[in-house]
Order: sequence, then structure tokens, then C-alpha cells
Amino acid sequence: MVDIVAIIPLYNPGPGLREVVASIPVNIPVILVDDGSSHGLETAIELVNTRPMLELLVSEENRGIASALNLGMRAARSRLGGGGWLLTLDQDSRLPVGYMDEVRERLDASFDQRCEADLYYPSHLNGVPQAVRVGLRRSVQAVEPIQSGWVVRLTWPSGEWFFDESLVIDGVDTDAYLRLIRQGGRVQSIPASLHHSLGTSSVLWGKTVSTHNARRVYFMLRNRIFLMRRYSGVTPLWWRLNAWVIAVETLKAFAAGRRNHAYWLAIARGIRHGVSQEASRYPSI
Repeated sequence: MVDIVAIIPLYNPGPGLREVVASIPVNIPVILVDDGSSHGLETAIELVNTRPMLELLVSEENRGIASALNLGMRAARSRLGGGGWLLTLDQDSRLPVGYMDEVRERLDASFDQRCEADLYYPSHLNGVPQAVRVGLRRSVQAVEPIQSGWVVRLTWPSGEWFFDESLVIDGVDTDAYLRLIRQGGRVQSIPASLHHSLGTSSVLWGKTVSTHNARRVYFMLRNRIFLMRRYSGVTPLWWRLNAWVIAVETLKAFAAGRRNHAYWLAIARGIRHGVSQEASRYPSI
């Protein structure tokens, strides 16, 4: 049987963490990585005392999800002896029933041969395909799976897996995914739907959409512009998808924060820093 370790990055987690951990099969070790939380670790400490093969790592400083994921991966490599597979899951996601059984079947079937893929991910997110059509005519199809629910090989021919900590939050998974594709990595979807919370819901233009705070808007815009330059020649379809997402997120930020000066600063600085490739971990917004 192929060895797998799960990691869940945490930041001020709530009691819903119990459901997240419960969605992971009990025979899979779990590493919780706290990214400098100011509160909410009571549930994590409780799980350490009640769930077998679960440990909690704590960072005193909030450095972003990429840093937390990398810290968890280093611990996973130590536990697995350098090889094996990593399951990544957010604190606000739940694995679908049977998902890991399907993943294990594929991994075990190819254990004595060349692995079928370097990364597996759920085909759907909250019932919506992660391969999506975008654009005014809904004519562009591209894939950009979020890292929650990934099962990724810890080491591949090009080196060890890692997340770019300079991105801090948004785009961390997109960067890792496109880097794998550029290096010839193989990706497969598992027919399943991951439950995941996407920001705060607001009504804009008569529709319910996910919105974010000003700091998150800054990183979303800045990092997407970063990645457009970094991966311009990897996949034209993704490039067009990314341009569309930047436009949509900018309009949503304008609408959500039209009376909030912080949103205007986030949009202006995010775009400016993205174009100038200026990395700032905690911008003043």
C-alpha cells in the first residue's frame, strides 16, 4: 500500500475543523499546521488528544498558507522517509466520501509500474466542474484546481514539491500546478465533488457571489498578474482564463468596496505591484 500523509494548514480555525479531519480516513496520518493563529486552537488540541496519528505544528508568525504547507511537507517527508504522497486539505474543506479509496486504488494499481500521475484532484468543487468555461461567449475551457483535495507525489524527477512562499496566499496552488505542468508532470482528476467554502457571500448585480476583504483582493490581483508573466507560454487557455478572472475580481472589488477606501488601495496596489513584480508580504492597506 502506498504511504500517504495529510496536511491541513490552519489560521484561527473554528469547531468545523472536526468535520474536516473526520472526512480523512483514520488510517491516514494527519499533520495540522497552525500559521500563527491568535485564537481557535482549542479544537486542534482536542483532536491531538483524541485522534490517532495526528500531530499539531505551530508557527509563532503568520506567514501565509504557502509557508504552512511547506512546513507540513517537511514533516511529512521526515515521516515517510522522503518518498510517498501528500494529501492537502484546507480547514474549510471536506473530502467527499470514497475519494481516498479511489485515489488509493489508482496508486496501488500503478505501484509496481510507472505512476499514472503525479497529482490527483477532485473533478468538482461544490458540485461545479473544476474544468470551467469562461469568457463572454463561455468558449474557453481551462483547468485550475485548488490545492484542497490534492494528492501529490512528494518527490518527482525535477526535484521536491514545494509552494512559493513569496505569493503568501492566493495563487499558491496555481503556481505549483502550472510549475508541474511545465516540467512535464502528469495530472488526473478523480470523479468526486469537494465541499469547500469560498470567501464571504454578497449580493452583487442581483446575484450571490463570493467576495473578499481588501488585503485578500490585493494578493489575488497581484499574484495573478505575477503568474501571467511567469507562465505566459505554458498554456494559452489558462492565460486567457486568468485574464478573465482578474477582470471579474476587479469588478467585484469595485462593487463590494465602492464606499471603502481600502478596496481602492488594494486594487491599485495589487495591479501596480503585479506589473512591477514587487513582492510584499504584508502591504499597508
